[in-house]
This record gives sequence, structure tokens and C-alpha cells, in this order.
Amino acid sequence: MVDGRIAPEAGGSSWADLSGGLLDRHALRPSDVLVAARGSAPKVAWVGEGDLPAVASANILVVRARPNLRPGIVFAFLRSEIALSFIRGLSRSTRDQLSITARDLAAVEIPILPADMQEKIDAIVEAGEAAYAEALATAAARREIAHAIAINTLRAGAAG
Repeated sequence: MVDGRIAPEAGGSSWADLSGGLLDRHALRPSDVLVAARGSAPKVAWVGEGDLPAVASANILVVRARPNLRPGIVFAFLRSEIALSFIRGLSRSTRDQLSITARDLAAVEIPILPADMQEKIDAIVEAGEAAYAEALATAAARREIAHAIAINTLRAGAAG
């Protein structure tokens, strides 16, 4: 997880055969919020459509918003310094490593706003995440183009 996003290039993919009920139970869904259960610092990420299909590893806690709470609010709150400080305090590790359980994370209290306010905030967060993902994809494409131009120019110069 990097900057609130899933970073597949950082970790490698592992494939598992999950069929039927196991897949339904463990497959990530759009707008799930992921929280690192272990590590040097608390990390929170948003699951977007482009991140699927995927299943969280054992070191990841999956937070799924209940019907009375929009997922964008869960994500924004869990990424806030208030929640991150609380999560740091939950750690059961004696070292400088984070170690929390799903039960620990359930102790985090997320304020419940009126439904109309939640809808607006959720839409803002979702739009922000979509724009951020698009900006990252555009920046990566521009970077690849720049590198290709550089390599092609180097090859042409070396050949000539």
C-alpha cells in the first residue's frame, strides 16, 4: 500500500484457486478499505475497480462499510491522523512494528453523519480517488513515453 492505493508493482502477485463460497467470502470488492495489520507504520488503502480481481493477504485487514456508513467516509477517516494515531496505539507489538487484529481495529469509532452528508462526502472521496488513480496512470504513461524517446534517440545516435 502506497499513498492510499494498492501498489501491485511493489509486491508481486500470488495466485490461489478459490472457488465458490471461498471466493465470495475473500474476494475484494470496489470501495473496500484495506488496513495493514503489520508493518513499521499504519497504512490504509482504497480498493478501486482497477485493482480487481484480488484477495487480501493474511497481513491485511479488510474493512467493508456497513449499510449506515458510506465507504468513502470509512477510507477518509481511517487515513486521518486521528485514526492513524489510534491504530498506532492499538499495536500489540513490543518492538517498533505495528501488529493489530481485526478485533483491535473494530475498536476504532467512526463518527456517523446524517445520510445526506455521507452521500456528498462519499461522492467527493470517490471522485478524488478516481482522479488520483487517473493522474497516476497518466503520469506513468508520460514517463514511459519519455523513456522510450530517450532510448530511441540513444540508439539512433549510437547507430549514426
